[in-house]
Amino acid sequence: MRRAPAVGDAIEVRREAQLAFAAVLGRLAGIRPVVLWIDDLQWADYESLLFLEAMIAHAGAAPLLAVLSRRPIPLPWREREDWLAGFPRVALGPLSDDAARALLAAHTARHPMTDAAIARALEDGRGNAFLLEFLARHTPRDGGDGAVEVGSALGAALDGLDRDARVLFECVSLAQHPVPLATLGRVLADRARLRGHTAHLAAEGLISLDERDCAQPYHDALRGRADAGLDPDTRRSRHAQLARAFGDTGAPIEWQIPHLEGSGQRDAAARASITAGHAAAGRYAFEIAAAYFTKALALGELAPATRTQVLEALADNLATTGNGRAAAAHYREAADLVRPADARAALAMQHKGAIALLRSGDLEAGRAALEDALRALGERLPRRAMLGLVYEALRLMIASKLPARRPLTPRVELRLDTLWTSATTLSLYDPVGAYPLTLRFARQALAAGQPRWVVRALALEAAFLAALGGRFRARADRTMAELRKQTSQIEPYETAWVAATEGSTAWLAGDVQRCHDWTSRARELWRGVPEAGAYEQAVLDSFRLPAMAVLGHHAEALRSADDVLAIARARGDGFATLPCLHGHITLAYLGTGQIDRAAAGADEASAIARHASSPIPAYHQAWSRATLALFHGDADQADRAIAAAWGRLRRSGLLWLEAVAGDMRYLRARCALAAARTRRGRARARRLRDAAAQARWLRGSTLAYGAAVAAAIDAQIAVLTGRESDGRTQAAAASAALRRLGLVPDGDALARWSAGEALLAIDRVYVG
Repeated sequence: MRRAPAVGDAIEVRREAQLAFAAVLGRLAGIRPVVLWIDDLQWADYESLLFLEAMIAHAGAAPLLAVLSRRPIPLPWREREDWLAGFPRVALGPLSDDAARALLAAHTARHPMTDAAIARALEDGRGNAFLLEFLARHTPRDGGDGAVEVGSALGAALDGLDRDARVLFECVSLAQHPVPLATLGRVLADRARLRGHTAHLAAEGLISLDERDCAQPYHDALRGRADAGLDPDTRRSRHAQLARAFGDTGAPIEWQIPHLEGSGQRDAAARASITAGHAAAGRYAFEIAAAYFTKALALGELAPATRTQVLEALADNLATTGNGRAAAAHYREAADLVRPADARAALAMQHKGAIALLRSGDLEAGRAALEDALRALGERLPRRAMLGLVYEALRLMIASKLPARRPLTPRVELRLDTLWTSATTLSLYDPVGAYPLTLRFARQALAAGQPRWVVRALALEAAFLAALGGRFRARADRTMAELRKQTSQIEPYETAWVAATEGSTAWLAGDVQRCHDWTSRARELWRGVPEAGAYEQAVLDSFRLPAMAVLGHHAEALRSADDVLAIARARGDGFATLPCLHGHITLAYLGTGQIDRAAAGADEASAIARHASSPIPAYHQAWSRATLALFHGDADQADRAIAAAWGRLRRSGLLWLEAVAGDMRYLRARCALAAARTRRGRARARRLRDAAAQARWLRGSTLAYGAAVAAAIDAQIAVLTGRESDGRTQAAAASAALRRLGLVPDGDALARWSAGEALLAIDRVYVG
């Protein structure tokens, strides 16, 4: 199965380049203040604007002044305009009438213009100093007042040139960028006169030369007028001359495309666009690559095989930028083209389309497309997740006793790759619904017997068993032990997966410190694996970021979350932003005093997830809302937030997973204790019973932190029921146990509470 571009790796490399440039500017500014001036911002491409934004955002407190000059031409990207609108603006308007008249008078002293002609020049020049000077210099004095306009003045200037000089100016005007003189010389009949012609054109105010010896029209107004003044045959001839000159001098392929197209060489322009698209994708300019592939499709009648390849490349780049719907449409078209010749390739593209939809957060369409792709391979998504899970678990138990089959056929290889990608992608959005696919993949991969597939099968099976927890914990540990035995014969990608599985199973077992250590290691391993994508990193970050927040590494967690947010937003994936906006990351915002940002993140996440058919956002929202309410001392709101979410989480199956249930039960107990402090009588007794029930469940669980947090709950219950001495003693022991687990914020809050010390604002999250 052909792989899409390594999305996560590529976007991270681009992000690292942006941050590295910002760091360089910061160091320079540390030596002396830096002024960065970028002219003609209106011509910038999307990638450059992203780079600029990241550079400015990460310059920090460095003494850096960025001056961005542009014409009043709107950018084609509204969010880029919104970003620019946040900076102070200095409008440079046209010359006043008096200044414009004075300028005209200075340049027409030897050859005066009539009052009527001056009035027309002022009107056509619109306060532009260059155009006023050009009109004063080149307007025919015997052409009547109607000849006073830029086009006529340009015509008069060109009439005084010899043929080669005029050809030179017309070619410079048709080029969409400054052109090296070495290239321009190739359009002349007599190259020896190149310097003389360029000097004359510059003296007449028709072109300008920059420090690199590149020529361009002195003003864009001349470019448009010159183009409009060419007849079709001449325009086509000049484009052909430029295309040939650029090709002969090895100019960038992007420079050749408009001139190949303008000279009627559409097939050659299409081939050049394909080459430019692959080059842009290779330097991580995905939006630019997609634009070139789109142009190639529009330019020529491509052979079916070539058209299929271009459609797939276009879809790959659109998927990378998060445009899942458009990517899926192009994958579908490519699949239809290739299906008569290669049904296997068509199935692969159909599946890539489904994954593109899911990975851009378009869950409903993605799930439907995934069902179609799986059905084409004789597979299907289970209608009832729990029933499917039991069925697949039984089949896996039976199959694990059978010998492995070898060798793999191409169709079986495609089936395994499809099940693997489907299970790992779907697990981000609907882990319970993904488990039947996970077990189905594990059964078929173990049957294949090849190390690559065996490692992946054991990794997913271990994560599945660890998520269930309870009586399955021992089996999860045995599966992990078997997985570790395989590490001597696997490739770097699988090595990184094993490390990630060590981290995820540690989180699911309640060992948060071990989770942080292994996910950090896996992150470094994956950065060195070219085929790793954004969703390997997204799976990893769904464990790594919460672990950092719970361990109290708040500033570090937010720095990492900001990078994940930037990458996800650049990709257009709203769903991937959610772990950085709500859930455990709320602790990091509160721990760093960013109270408003914590609330705003939860609100933004709620809006993004409102239409997503995934239970994961409900879990994170409940966690954030209850935690925020505890922080603000609103015990009733915290209690309501948990109660409102509990039923949905139970129906979704998430509370079947011991790690999720343990996390939510600990939070529910803290909310019940906070509510108990504000009540008396039966209302208090009911909430204390609720907290005690959660403590019993946690103590009986196989979670590493279960006994410690149960002791913390019991200590608070003891104090609230009048057994203060016992409660303080229990709290001290529980605090020490929490610290040994690395849960320092919990432990410190409990220690301050048990010692009767003043609590920090964040402590209310842990001790109600």
